Amino acid sequence: MQAALASRQPVGSSFQADVAEWMGQCFLPSLYSNMTERGDRLLEEVLELLQAHGYDKARVPTLVDYVFGRPDGDPAQEVGGVMVTLAGYCWVAGLNMHTAGDAELARINQPDVMAKIRAKQEAKNALHFDTPLPGSADASVPAQALDLPYSLDADPAGIRARVCDVITGTLMVGAQGHTPPPAGHWAEPFWKAARADAAAQPVDLGQMPHGIRLVEIPRRNGLDPINVFVQDYELGRGRIVVTCYGQAWCGFWGAMGDRTVMQFVAACDADYVAGNMLSGRHEHVKKHERTYVERIATEVITEFRTLLAPKAVTL
Repeated sequence: MQAALASRQPVGSSFQADVAEWMGQCFLPSLYSNMTERGDRLLEEVLELLQAHGYDKARVPTLVDYVFGRPDGDPAQEVGGVMVTLAGYCWVAGLNMHTAGDAELARINQPDVMAKIRAKQEAKNALHFDTPLPGSADASVPAQALDLPYSLDADPAGIRARVCDVITGTLMVGAQGHTPPPAGHWAEPFWKAARADAAAQPVDLGQMPHGIRLVEIPRRNGLDPINVFVQDYELGRGRIVVTCYGQAWCGFWGAMGDRTVMQFVAACDADYVAGNMLSGRHEHVKKHERTYVERIATEVITEFRTLLAPKAVTL
C-alpha cells in the first residue's frame, strides 16, 4: 500500500479531487485513509447497484471464491477495470455515470446529509469492534455509549485507540502532503513533523524517511496485518504506534541510550514491549488481551530484528 501512496499523483481539479475534499470535511484522517473501510464502502455500493437492478445474490459467493483464488492484481490496472466495467454497465442500463456521480456528490455535500453520514460513523465507532457493516444514524445507541468518545473516565481504552488512530492517519496524510488538520488542532504538530520529514528526502522503499518510518508486517502466525509507525524524536528517545485489526497501541521510551527505537525494541522481549504498549490503560487489562498484545509485540520484535540484520542487536 505504501508504494502506491508514494507514487500517487496530485489529483488536481477533478471529480476525484472534489470527493477527496468532501472526505476531508466529513471524516477524520484515520477514517478516510483506512483502506479496509474504503474497501467495505466500495463493495457495499457495488452490491447496492446490482441489487437495484435485480442481480441474484446467490451468484456473489461464487465470484468471491473465484477472485480470491487467483493471484493479486495490479491496483492501478484493477481500478481501470472497475472504471471500464462500470461505464459499460451504465451504458447498457441507460445511465450516465458522470451525471449520476455529480448528483450524488452534490447530495452528500448538503449539511443535513453530511451530519447523517457522520452520525452513522459515530454509531459504528460506539460498537468498539471491527465490522464491515456501516453504522446506522437511526440506531438506538445507549447514551453512555455516545459519551464514550468524549469521556476519558468512561472509556480510557476507547480514547487511547482513537488518539492512536488519529495520529496514525495524520502521519500518513502529512507524509503525502495533503489534508492538514485545522490550525491549532492538537494533531497539527504530527502532520507538520511528517511533512517536514517527507520533504527532507524522497520516500524510499515504501518507508517514511528520517524520524518517521512505517513498517508493514504481513498476515502471519494467526494475526492480521500489523502496521508500525516508528518515530525517533532524537537518538535515545522515541515511540511506536502499532495498529492491528482496527485496534491501536502506543509505546514510548525516553531513555534508550544511543539507540534508535527499532534497535531498542529489537533488543527487548515481548513481555516488556507489550507492557509498555498497554501501560496507558487505566482499567485492568484482561489476560486474553495481554496475551494478544504479546503476540503482536513478538511479531514487531521479529520484524525489527530482520530489518536490522546483519547488525548485532544487544542489550
